[in-house]
Amino acid sequence: MSSPIFSAEKEYETLRSEIEQGKKYVFERPILIITGCITLVQFIEKTYVIYLPSVVIALLFFNLWFTTNRMKSMARIIAYIHLVLENKKCKWYGWETSLVCYRKWLKENDLTINDIKINKKNIYDNFGF
Repeated sequence: MSSPIFSAEKEYETLRSEIEQGKKYVFERPILIITGCITLVQFIEKTYVIYLPSVVIALLFFNLWFTTNRMKSMARIIAYIHLVLENKKCKWYGWETSLVCYRKWLKENDLTINDIKINKKNIYDNFGF
């Protein structure tokens, strides 16, 4: 029985796609809950509309709990990518390690994002114009 072949690139892509999927849940689910409840107002009897705010709040609290778990999970994935896949032995830095280096650079130079001036001549034009 042969063991599966380990590929750091494949693992990195899988973890990055899981982070992207987590972002969708975090931002799309509350919008879906609120939209669904607004739509539901039109279809329920007027005597039961008084209970709708309680239901919406309960659903949003459940969603907040779910979002907290999702954010913790994404933080663990980002830490794993940073520590294991983008370690100091690696010649290539990905998004997470680059972001950490950028934040360290800001702190060492006592800068905030608003203090940085970008020279527009140095920005690559993606459209090729």
